Amino acid sequence: MAGLARAPRGCMGVARKRRWLPQREAASAPPLDLAATRRAISPVIRGAQPLAGAALYLHLPVAASDAGAMVAGFAHTPLTKLALVSTALFTLCESLANAKAFLPFQWDPHIREYHQLWQACVYHLAFTNSSELFLGILMWHHAGRQVERALGSRKYAVALVVLGALHSLGSLAWGAATSYVAPSLPTSMATQRLQSGYLPAGPIGILTALSVLYFAYTPPLWSILFGDWECTDRILVMIPTVLLASSQPPYSMVSALLGVAAAYLYMARTPFGSFSALQMPQSISVHIQRTLGPLVGSTRLPARPSHAQYHRQAI
Repeated sequence: MAGLARAPRGCMGVARKRRWLPQREAASAPPLDLAATRRAISPVIRGAQPLAGAALYLHLPVAASDAGAMVAGFAHTPLTKLALVSTALFTLCESLANAKAFLPFQWDPHIREYHQLWQACVYHLAFTNSSELFLGILMWHHAGRQVERALGSRKYAVALVVLGALHSLGSLAWGAATSYVAPSLPTSMATQRLQSGYLPAGPIGILTALSVLYFAYTPPLWSILFGDWECTDRILVMIPTVLLASSQPPYSMVSALLGVAAAYLYMARTPFGSFSALQMPQSISVHIQRTLGPLVGSTRLPARPSHAQYHRQAI
């Protein structure tokens, strides 16, 4: 072993510093202005005839600390996972119990005659058919996850409660309005549901409100350019929202419009404050996490690399 020369300690230290220098530079690099980059190269993209119909990507360096945040699945979204599973289970139980006729919202006779105000909140729990359940699961997965990651679980929990309460109040207002307008209409099969203030069962309004928050709070992750038409990942939320709103026209559209109004009321800023600033207290959050955490489970996060990575961002 005498023929092997041992490197001085100073050389090893310099080599190690040089090795980690690019990572520190990548982590401290200023963020790239995507809007300015898109405006700069947009005329070039549209003028290039050979690239018509093709997608153009820009490789952006990200730090190792940001690479772990780009995860899939239900990581950091326990409430969305609980809501998705609960909607599926309640729909299954409703079908097994043959209670589909009792779940939709009806002003007459549930509210007007029997004074069952709780029915305005219960009808959000389950759908009445499998196609609406499938679309609802897609919306929970694509819109609910992103909104919960943008707001945080504590603020997201308050958002669900506020959106549900506002939509229930809108449902009561819809039923009261139809009770005054419907008696003047001729009685027929087409106006029977309108006279009873009918709204379809399921969280149609809440999911539509989450879609509005998704468009307001989260930027597009990727985009595909077909000539002058640009398609982003928001189409994965837009298509299920439109299909769910048109599942039982026109009453499902009314429920969706009430959800849109609830979302804008949630984001509105008034002299008295805003609903979007509210969040669940830490003590209640810890108690719920200890109680429902084992039932919901957790998603294992991917290991974070120790070097700078590159991801592809559409421009």
